[in-house]
Amino acid sequence: MKPWSALRLIGVGTLAAVLGARSAHAADFFNGGFETGSFDGWTQNGGEWVGGTNYPADYSFGDSPYQSAIVEPGDVHCLAGMGVSVNQVRSGSYAARINSNDSYITGGFANCHFSQIQQTVSNWNSPYFSFDWSAVLQDSGHARVSRPHFRVIVEDLTTATTIHDIAYYSDNLPPDMVQRTGPSTEDWAYTGWQHAQLNTPGLTGDTLKLTILASDCAQSGHDGALYVDNIMGTPGTGNELPVAVPVVRPNRVPAGTTVTLDGSGSHDLENDSIDLYDWDFDRDGVTDLSGEALQTWTIPSTWAPGTYTLNLRVREQLPAPTPAQWSAWAPATLTVLGPPDASHSTVSPATASILANGQSTKVITVQARDVNDNVLNTGGETVMISLSSGTGTNSSTTDNGNGTYTATVTSPTTAGSGTFTATMGEIAVGTAVGAQQSVVTYFFPPYLRAALTSTNTVVISWALSEISGRLQATTELPTTRSIWTDLSYQTNGATCSRIESPLASNNFYRLTLP
Repeated sequence: MKPWSALRLIGVGTLAAVLGARSAHAADFFNGGFETGSFDGWTQNGGEWVGGTNYPADYSFGDSPYQSAIVEPGDVHCLAGMGVSVNQVRSGSYAARINSNDSYITGGFANCHFSQIQQTVSNWNSPYFSFDWSAVLQDSGHARVSRPHFRVIVEDLTTATTIHDIAYYSDNLPPDMVQRTGPSTEDWAYTGWQHAQLNTPGLTGDTLKLTILASDCAQSGHDGALYVDNIMGTPGTGNELPVAVPVVRPNRVPAGTTVTLDGSGSHDLENDSIDLYDWDFDRDGVTDLSGEALQTWTIPSTWAPGTYTLNLRVREQLPAPTPAQWSAWAPATLTVLGPPDASHSTVSPATASILANGQSTKVITVQARDVNDNVLNTGGETVMISLSSGTGTNSSTTDNGNGTYTATVTSPTTAGSGTFTATMGEIAVGTAVGAQQSVVTYFFPPYLRAALTSTNTVVISWALSEISGRLQATTELPTTRSIWTDLSYQTNGATCSRIESPLASNNFYRLTLP
């Protein structure tokens, strides 16, 4: 794991108030593992975020909603829906989810929510503190200043300075941590559990405030959440056991694949030396492989497709005559993928609409999956996407080498529709999951409607929101050569609008299509 000190830091202004955060006991965070089953000791806040990187200036705080929750062990909902298993809890009985995956938690869409938790600690006496985190950010495809993200901010209230301000968006998570459920803007960037240590040197006796924030995208359609656990300082009282942090790379592969078992993120709170890393592959508490922080291991070819838990423990060496101490076993998830299964693979999109102009195109995608609906990430299958009824033409099918296969549909010059199906190894794709075809509708440019409101707002609207049009205007009647000037515009579902201030002359509008 990349050390936290190497991650991107962004300096921001110091908050002027504590916002009512509760002081913790004995220079450590109260309820840092959330094992009370509540946010006791933490102050919650939240509101709406519509873009920008300045905290708190670009965040609009409100009375509600606060999208955070205490969670119990179990798969993260949105990832489970994509065939990925990541536990919501790092260790113990509870963890905290900051913000939410709205479409999976509430059945709706995101609404630019951000949520945060804060805690203030008096009389700090540690050179650092640590915590575990797991990011789940929908990969919106917007500019970075509008993407789902999370932040971790540490402030020294005694000196009115910001010690750390770390910001990760869905497109700048560290490459050695981030995984993705797929290439589209509806897919998710996620990290699994990571361990981080933030240094706080020279702050003995000061009052610190920790803020952890997660946010949806700023354009209302994509979600962002951060799971956190084991937030703790390191007061010097006795010897602490080491903490094992296991990572399997890659962790979604077929049986027979050689993977890397990485325990390098394991640590000891007093910086005692860790000299041995033990792995247990069958959860019987008996060591199956022992060695250094990085080890390779080949998954037995007899392992059936499914999700497995591998456990790691680490040993610290203490000065004689104190005996060495072992950490508790800590779990990591490994998904063993099966061979591609045509009936569980999928065709998308189910429906689409393009202009009937002989030029517009739509990409049809087959996603290879195994019998357990796990997304596969390697190519090599014989896949054919073809027109089964209707009109339209499609290109030959391309194997993208990442588990997806694509063909491009080109519209005819007449209105209608085409139904496209796929085969994998001559077997129909999607018969077990109901995604057996993609229906593409071809239509002529739609009629426009215009209205002028009492505030001089001209609203131009049309039937289908897929059209990417451009609103243009001139202040003079067209002559032999009319010069048209691009206007900025907003889209809201199926409506495109332009707000005009009062002018002495008339304005004339047209909508051009790409």
